[in-house]
Amino acid sequence: MTFRERLMLSCVGLLFAACAIVFVRYGTYQFLIRDLGWDNAWTQMIFSDNEKLQHYEAPRKVASDEVPIDWAARYPSPEPPAPAQSPAGLFQQIEQEELAIHKQAWEFEAWANRHFYSHLYLVEQMRRYEGAIGWNIPLSNDYFSSTVRPDGQLTGFVKKKDLSYPVSQTAALADFCHKNGIPFFVVLAPSKFAPGDAYDGVLDFSNENANDFLRQLQGKDVRCIDLRPFLDAQVSQHADLFFRTDHHWTPEAARLAAQKLETLLNDEAGYSADPSLLDAGQYTESLYPAQHLGSYGQRLTLVRTQPDDFSLFYPKFETSFRLQIPSMELDHTGDFSSLYYMDQLALSHGYYDSHVYGTYSYGERAFLSIQNLEKSDGHKLLLLRDSFGNTLIQFLALGMERLIALDLRAFTGSVHACLQQERPDAVILIYTISEFNWDEMNQKSLFDFR
Repeated sequence: MTFRERLMLSCVGLLFAACAIVFVRYGTYQFLIRDLGWDNAWTQMIFSDNEKLQHYEAPRKVASDEVPIDWAARYPSPEPPAPAQSPAGLFQQIEQEELAIHKQAWEFEAWANRHFYSHLYLVEQMRRYEGAIGWNIPLSNDYFSSTVRPDGQLTGFVKKKDLSYPVSQTAALADFCHKNGIPFFVVLAPSKFAPGDAYDGVLDFSNENANDFLRQLQGKDVRCIDLRPFLDAQVSQHADLFFRTDHHWTPEAARLAAQKLETLLNDEAGYSADPSLLDAGQYTESLYPAQHLGSYGQRLTLVRTQPDDFSLFYPKFETSFRLQIPSMELDHTGDFSSLYYMDQLALSHGYYDSHVYGTYSYGERAFLSIQNLEKSDGHKLLLLRDSFGNTLIQFLALGMERLIALDLRAFTGSVHACLQQERPDAVILIYTISEFNWDEMNQKSLFDFR
């Protein structure tokens, strides 16, 4: 047997061993621990690297600090589903079953990756080896890829996307709003790649997708606001808009965006916001050094990067809000600081399981309502947002009497029904192109507004 054959045989053996480890651990957890309630020497040995997996905890469809809410019952869709026996109904059923299979396969893959034996240790060693040899090529799966740019910024790449569904659904929502006399605005947040960047249009297609999305919507007479040129004009370099280890923009960038949007609402929706309240000089900064390890940093691990500093901002003027988050059974009144979820700043779970970015506006919640008790102008805004909205909401709420924010990744009700019940006098949809990946991995689309 030649050396090459022995090497190939060894690789195959390692592959089979890795597969065996995955299936033994998965089977032990799913059937012996979960279904039979085992907790003995066998299960403790199998999960000796992870004490949490030695005991079964029922999975939750909502965050551990939330209670389940049937949003579909509160905001039922005015469009009944097609009958199962009809061609359309049969197609929907097949499509849902296919999506469910893909989702189960993705969840198994994610579980296997996350809970492979000594997963974190192996990942850190892999990252250490990549750093030693200068390896800096991201994976082809853009949602989970992470690489270090020459300027030290961590990022991933976004592929070219078919935007026909997002465009058609957004245009339909705009038409629905116009028929109900509600101004509707599409706002596009920036990605980590500046237009004209060396990677732009070569490895990353964020800006190309963004341009295509806006161009198609403008062709359908949808009012669009591109934040990219505005924000780039406010900073010395594009990277200043983002956390170094994360795909999210900084609170400072969100404050600037809120100032732009308040001016827009004043000019085109009759609002009476005071954008000067969002000037940088109106706030004091509370800095938390090396507190935030973003999504890209968690993938590269602390072996290859260091956490970002994280800041909270407090107005120098009087503020008073009523915050309501039904899924947390939360209804309280306080100043601007009461809109911070301080529990998220604690690193009790370590850098890899913390979500410091979610300190702002209590993170990603299906439904959130903020009433500004300092204003009585009667203006109510409905904000459809992704995670970029976390840092935006608190600042934007200063400019109106009430702000309602929906995150369609968790909100299962009908946007149309919510509009009809809540009757806002303006609607803003603010997404970033990178979050469009959500539709590829989940049954619930960010653009399912029915």
